[in-house]
Amino acid sequence: MATDHSGILNKAHFKPRYHITDNTRAVDSVSAECLSCHDGSVARLSVIGVGSWSHAEGFTNSDTGTHPIGVDYEDVYMNSPGEFRPPSMLDSRIKLVDGKVGCVSCHNLYSDTPMKLVMSNRQSRLCLECHIK
Repeated sequence: MATDHSGILNKAHFKPRYHITDNTRAVDSVSAECLSCHDGSVARLSVIGVGSWSHAEGFTNSDTGTHPIGVDYEDVYMNSPGEFRPPSMLDSRIKLVDGKVGCVSCHNLYSDTPMKLVMSNRQSRLCLECHIK
């Protein structure tokens, strides 16, 4: 029987890195597997809600330094005109799991790039595949 460990997410590290913003929707199974190790003590069978991952300081240009996981890219694109590229124009290395942004959208376990990115982020190349600005 699975036990819900969502209440202890982030407890294994000094600073929380994943912040659940919607407990009613779960992230994809691949991202949940990533978070089971990369964000502390999460049981493999726990349901992890949609949320934001905190990157290292200075990683993003946003004030929060976070990136959403589990959001539907098509919805974001349609609701934010001029801010995102159409899903059909994304580089094929950027994977959307069931149309949603997940860990594998930016990371590839077998990549030889720094941080295991799906492509180089030199001059924000990876970021600008989705974000227009």
